[in-house]
Amino acid sequence: MRVYLKGDVCAGQFSDLLLKIGNGEYPETEGKITIPPHLALVVSTVDDLITRIYPDVHNLHSKSTEWLCERAILIPKNGQASVVNDTLLKSFEGEEYQYKSVDTVVHTDDAIHTILWSS
Repeated sequence: MRVYLKGDVCAGQFSDLLLKIGNGEYPETEGKITIPPHLALVVSTVDDLITRIYPDVHNLHSKSTEWLCERAILIPKNGQASVVNDTLLKSFEGEEYQYKSVDTVVHTDDAIHTILWSS
């Protein structure tokens, strides 16, 4: 997506790298691969990742919608996503709100209601 949207100078190299990794053709050592430094920035902590993707996120209220839409952290597993989400949420100032929802009903009849419209 980054290559498609930004048209990076390294787009061809990045695309080729992704294809090789996906096809299992990229060299690995002990189950790990090394991405060339000019194609990616490696961070060692969740905080570093958040700082690189969302610089100055603490002032989110002063950012434009476009600023936020230009950024994303893609994570392959829900457990990892929860860690990033929790870390981000804890960095925001203000009161915390919890919104609850229900996806089941106690009585099946409560799940089906017909609304009749008349004009």
